[in-house]
Amino acid sequence: MFGAVLTLLSLAFILFTFPLTGWMCAKVIQEYERAVIFRLGRILKGRAKGPGLFWFIPWLDDIDKVDLRTSHREWKRCCMPHPDCGGFRCSGWS
Repeated sequence: MFGAVLTLLSLAFILFTFPLTGWMCAKVIQEYERAVIFRLGRILKGRAKGPGLFWFIPWLDDIDKVDLRTSHREWKRCCMPHPDCGGFRCSGWS
């Protein structure tokens, strides 16, 4: 109940000061990103927003951007105890 009242008061404030707050309330998400919106610490209903322009309330909402691109990382080789060889065996080595 308190969250709904706070949201309505925030929307009224945004409407009264629209030219100023309009720039703060708009967010553009790129084609390879999605935005997960948390309002007062809880995730909003529906799916992640994006790509494109969407509106949010900056003092109530917290936005986490998720990158959908595939990333590549180099892993250094590590040695670990291996029961077959009785000692240490390094991955990637024969």
